Amino acid sequence: MIRASLPVILRSASRTIPIAPNWAALRCLASSAEGSAPPAEGFMQGVATSKFIKSTKEACLSHPDLASVKTSETQKMNFFTAVNNALATALISDEKAVIFGEDVAFGGVFRCTIGLAERFGQDRVFNMPLTEQGIVGFAIGMAAVGHTPIAEIQFADYVFPAFDQIVNEAAKYRYRSGNEFNVAGLTIRMPCNAVGHGGLYHSQSPEAYFAHTPGLKIVYPRSPIQAKGLLLAAIKDPNPVLVMEPKILYRSAVEQVPVDEYVLPIGKAEVLKEGNDLTVVAWGAQIYTVELAVAEIEKKIPGLSIEIIDLRSVLPWDRDAIEKSVNKTGRLLIAHEAPQTGGFGGEIAAAIQERCFLKLQAPISRVCGWDTPFPLVFERFYAPGMVRCMEEIERRMSSPDPAAPTPNSSGEGRSHLTSKMWVHKFNKQLSRLAADGVFDEKGKSEKTMNDSFVQVCLPFASNSHLRDEYSSHFGRVRVGKVLEDLDALAGYISFLHCSGAEKPLSVVTASVDRMELLTDIPTDTDICLSGHVSYVGKSSMEVTIKMTSILPNSNISEEMMDSIDFFRKPLPAEKVSKTILLIAKFTMVAIDLATYRPSAAPQLQLCTPEEQEIHAMGERHKLRKQAAAKASLSVQAPDSAEMTFVHGLYIEYMQYLDTNGNPDPLKPKPDHIIWMKDTKQSNLILTFPEDRNVHNKIFGGHLMRLGFELGYATGAVFSKRPLQFLSLDDITFRRPVDVGSLLDLSAQVVFSKEDKMVVKVTAHILLIGQDRFLSNEFWITFAAVGMVPGQTEWMRVLPRSYDECMLYLEGKRRMEGTN
Repeated sequence: MIRASLPVILRSASRTIPIAPNWAALRCLASSAEGSAPPAEGFMQGVATSKFIKSTKEACLSHPDLASVKTSETQKMNFFTAVNNALATALISDEKAVIFGEDVAFGGVFRCTIGLAERFGQDRVFNMPLTEQGIVGFAIGMAAVGHTPIAEIQFADYVFPAFDQIVNEAAKYRYRSGNEFNVAGLTIRMPCNAVGHGGLYHSQSPEAYFAHTPGLKIVYPRSPIQAKGLLLAAIKDPNPVLVMEPKILYRSAVEQVPVDEYVLPIGKAEVLKEGNDLTVVAWGAQIYTVELAVAEIEKKIPGLSIEIIDLRSVLPWDRDAIEKSVNKTGRLLIAHEAPQTGGFGGEIAAAIQERCFLKLQAPISRVCGWDTPFPLVFERFYAPGMVRCMEEIERRMSSPDPAAPTPNSSGEGRSHLTSKMWVHKFNKQLSRLAADGVFDEKGKSEKTMNDSFVQVCLPFASNSHLRDEYSSHFGRVRVGKVLEDLDALAGYISFLHCSGAEKPLSVVTASVDRMELLTDIPTDTDICLSGHVSYVGKSSMEVTIKMTSILPNSNISEEMMDSIDFFRKPLPAEKVSKTILLIAKFTMVAIDLATYRPSAAPQLQLCTPEEQEIHAMGERHKLRKQAAAKASLSVQAPDSAEMTFVHGLYIEYMQYLDTNGNPDPLKPKPDHIIWMKDTKQSNLILTFPEDRNVHNKIFGGHLMRLGFELGYATGAVFSKRPLQFLSLDDITFRRPVDVGSLLDLSAQVVFSKEDKMVVKVTAHILLIGQDRFLSNEFWITFAAVGMVPGQTEWMRVLPRSYDECMLYLEGKRRMEGTN
């Protein structure tokens, strides 16, 4: 690069009185330098359609920060032309202002200074040698003697050779002189952030390095209006200011921008979108990424309301605005492109945690660049894009709300998007009931079945997002997801039943007694789940939930506004099919919140003969369970017929073993026979805080879904075919799972007959230096899809030890309904 001669303005250190701005000339310059703003283009997704872009004159001038603009004239500008306009404004209004840097005389690599050298002359807009420390040192010297230097670093990645000049000289100039001298008016512009193809030397975001330095200010505009207003504010500020310009926005963002001079406040954040459930803070180009993520997640979770805040100034940053928002929402997510470790998001998280600790409903989280050098071909994986932001929002919204009444202490049933819809609806329903005084009446010893009745509608037909969440790759409903959400509903129902008791009660899931699929669940029809407490013991409650389909042309979808909804009264009978698709029975236990021990639940007041029969069925079901428990193989030995059956198994498997009990290569078993131990599948799972309930234990519904999915995978590997769920029984919760526990989840096929099989799933808690503790176990019956009787050779599981024979016998009992 060729350096221009030193401008004449540098030969004198005396101040001159700034000339009055020539607004007519400025408008002429804006028209000639910019013409019509180039169209929005580039890599940045969502900017052209962003609701945060002021594309009309009315939207522009309605911005509260632009109330002081002298004229209502605006012009269409993109980001780099707005920067150009701001620089021209500074050169016109301040005779001492000069612009310099690498290649700025002919417009710079991003054309931000195009036309300025021709307009204002080479003495005021000139090139500098390729030496960043020289550029910044020169700017400090100019500012120290009263000029207004606007230095450009060609890429923010190149600023590090000037680090000492910025951090040790510019930032400390006022302090070390006791305010006798300063470098007021020093502005350093630098294009930053990813651009789609910049690689490791043209994509960095170095704001955190400088945010650690008192004496500096850092601004981060997101749009043309912000770029002009913050740049002019930086030029006029009595402190050195770094202006970080997201270069991906130079040609992507287009707005109507006031032509006259205006400034935007440094140190003040802007609430771009108000919300009540989560606060998202970002700055620069990341604003548009989180806007897309929030829009998508709010489509999938109707009723969810997320607040978006543009920080605008990294230093100083607006603590009060974010504190106010987080106190309202209870959750905070921070997104920025810089690496997470040492990123500025960590400073925000620490400060807000100190100020809002008692209001936080979930851990503060960050979505940032990875702790690696910025990659070239993997840039889209490195940058915190829309999908990563959505996933983190889901995790934050899945954390329990400690202030809200909790439907189910054993597990509200978090199934990512869908369960969040349920929990969000639960909290709104409970708040509404509390406002109606439902929980005010204490000491109620009896409740009716109608008191706990809830009907849930799932509009698969009208809500494609919901349908996709519940559908598997084979076009079937994901039963594990249904199971998890049924646990949430059972908790909500039993919580309603316990409301109004003499002392505060919570509920936990003790077991899932039975869940049976009576016919295929359609994914193209609106579904209705209805349930209530059907039997009450001393502290236990049986909750029965049935799934039916909503008849076509019933107009239910319109009433539901295309989202999951809850009804405390039954839907009209003519709108709901009489065919039951699925039936499930949960045993819930009332817990005294003072002692965390079982407590007496309100008894049922039976109002009709039908309710008396339902309650009698619950009593009979309880007696059958007790009898089955006494007759289980863990308590009693098999009867004579079963022992004969086990002996036959022994004779069969011994013919394939040698004298040492190992498979005999000379007598191989048929290919369609698989040893039981060879069907076992295991998975180690570390439990995380986002899967906890209000008692700081892992959700029961979450464990059920994980177990069911592993059981399905085990059966599918065994049969080599997709599976059809038939029934599930005796999911027992033997021990609560603490947050951070390591779970050994295992499943194996224990019995098979023709196209059907029984899979046993167990979850053990692993503790270092201690024994394994059984947490959960349950039994699932599947049928293999696509097997034709008489034409297909069935896969068959075969035990080869006494313990496995007992498992085989237990599976046989459950399939044949004898236990």
